[in-house]
Amino acid sequence: MADGLESDDKGRLYGGDLEHNSLWRRSPNGTYRTLAQGADLIWVDTLSVASDRHLYALANQLNRLSPFHEGKDLRRKPYLLVRLPIDAGPVRLV
Repeated sequence: MADGLESDDKGRLYGGDLEHNSLWRRSPNGTYRTLAQGADLIWVDTLSVASDRHLYALANQLNRLSPFHEGKDLRRKPYLLVRLPIDAGPVRLV
């Protein structure tokens, strides 16, 4: 299940995989590749491709917020901002 989608200027699509604590990339030919995976990548969302040719994403721990746990906030620090080199830039709309 993906949350947060982004694309780059090479036609690739990126997403956060909530079920596997990972970030993935789909190439134009339809193949998928896991770019990062780990126990700390909880609910990866808010993806952005920047002009510095990196993908940025937040692990926001949305599933640990108080509305889902009888009013108790279960999020744990450190909160993560992920930065991955992707050798591509953002899509520029003219």
